[in-house]
Amino acid sequence: MEKYKKVDGLHYRPQNGWFGDAMPIYHDGVYHIYFNKPRLETATDFHGGWGHIATKDFIDYIEYPDAFLYENRNDGKYIGNPVNSGCVFWGEGKWHAFYAGRIENSDNLFMRHAVSEDGISFNYVGEIFERPIKWYRNDGNFRDPSVIWDDQNKEYHMVFCAKGHKTEEGPNYFSGTVGHAISKDLYNWECLPPMQIEGVANTMECPELYYDDEHSKWVLLYYFHETRIRTSVSRDGFWERGAVLSPDNFDFMAGRRMFDGKRNVMIGWISRKDELGRRIPCRCMLFPRELRLLADGKTPATRFISEIEKLFCVKNKTIVPEKMISGSAGWQYTDGEITADNLYGGTMAGWKDLPATCYMNINFTVSNPYGQVAFILGTEHASWSGDPKCEWADTGTQLIIDLPSGLLRMREHYEWDQKEEITILPFKFEAGKEIELQILRNGEIIEVGVNGEQTVAAVIPNCRAGNFAISVQDSSVKISKMEVWEIDERKS
Repeated sequence: MEKYKKVDGLHYRPQNGWFGDAMPIYHDGVYHIYFNKPRLETATDFHGGWGHIATKDFIDYIEYPDAFLYENRNDGKYIGNPVNSGCVFWGEGKWHAFYAGRIENSDNLFMRHAVSEDGISFNYVGEIFERPIKWYRNDGNFRDPSVIWDDQNKEYHMVFCAKGHKTEEGPNYFSGTVGHAISKDLYNWECLPPMQIEGVANTMECPELYYDDEHSKWVLLYYFHETRIRTSVSRDGFWERGAVLSPDNFDFMAGRRMFDGKRNVMIGWISRKDELGRRIPCRCMLFPRELRLLADGKTPATRFISEIEKLFCVKNKTIVPEKMISGSAGWQYTDGEITADNLYGGTMAGWKDLPATCYMNINFTVSNPYGQVAFILGTEHASWSGDPKCEWADTGTQLIIDLPSGLLRMREHYEWDQKEEITILPFKFEAGKEIELQILRNGEIIEVGVNGEQTVAAVIPNCRAGNFAISVQDSSVKISKMEVWEIDERKS
């Protein structure tokens, strides 16, 4: 991999485009991440070629030449290239790329096929099947194929995004479905009716199917506003949802996974929000997640992959007793534990000079079921503040654990102006039971893991390097672990 360009893999974004829908594959000890790469000319054009990066350890990445270029159907220069995402699959001794597109002099859609000897340069093979008019609509939602090998039946299965036809009763507003095709050799495919799932989404983008050996369940991933996950004892359904439908909430976009023999690694991208709260492109890769099912066999869970501890391996010495700033009474720091005791009011403490790129591990217990704890990142002095005692915590980004509402909320820290929530994650927090938080911050990007089960991410454009604070309301809180880790710059 060394002859190609090395790039920073933490929230990677290509210089000449965006990081779009991921198409990851693990092969021969290397994690390859192909991705839809929209151009930069316009924020409304999401079509593009495919970029390609790879890593052995999620620390050092290599950027390869684009696997496919942008296709312009008007000039015919790149006929055979994808216009959306698809998948890359290793089988029959070659790399195989599958994707949707049109051909010259036809308005109908086709599934296409290209092959490669090295996974870097692909050669177009041709169309493998045309959209069956009797099953699927002829629109841009016929796309996003994904392929797996079914060892039990000795055949390949393809699932893809599609829409069904109108019903006899009238328009179907939840017409999203999962298309299906089978093959014995990856070259000859038979397109089948859609899988037995309907009425759950308007569009089921980037679908993916795999088998979970531990729970003897089929798992279906798809993207509709968020990356959603359902399970079934049969490949044909019925597809159940668990207690959590989307363990990564709204901003882990179009998550796709790859299996490395031990775990399912999820790759997704993040958007940002404008002043009205609408999602607009940010288009960079989030830190990978590990996807698994909980003990009930149907509730999905995600957490940061373990490589995060290898990447952030230098312990920061900011959070130590002698550097703590107490904004009010009730704080103690003894024997490695921080306690705040203010059952019927509020109290705050903090530290200065937390690095802008860091990883935090925080374990804490809230005694009162009506209590609230806020961890405030990137705090700093506001120019309008006249109180020198609180100059280190006037502004910033609040990460709020609110036990009464059962929510993790993220919003701007404010004094007078009411702020909208940046993101909200429903989570059942219990008084007296330890809560584990993992906070990954890289400048304006903040990712949070909760109890190794769910994650949330957000882009905070005005989140600056600065101080760190803890606010406790209506409870006693014991913090048994609070560590800050940095990247070893000598290895970057």
